[in-house]
Amino acid sequence: MKPEPIETPAVRLRPLREDDAADVEAACADPWIQRFLPALPRPYNREHALSFVHGQAAWAAGGASYAIADPATDRLL
Repeated sequence: MKPEPIETPAVRLRPLREDDAADVEAACADPWIQRFLPALPRPYNREHALSFVHGQAAWAAGGASYAIADPATDRLL
């Protein structure tokens, strides 16, 4: 069972999707993010992003993982 989106005027919480991979890749390739998350692969590429998206999309023992998206565009924030 997939988690249901949670809507607010400011943000949308929803499951990660494969079409989020480009935004995940861009964020994780950012030098500032890599500075504070040294375990990220370098260079961080699309395959890493897809692996993250598919891994996070799966339910885990009673929990869920959500993407934080702009409610107007549905793009990751």
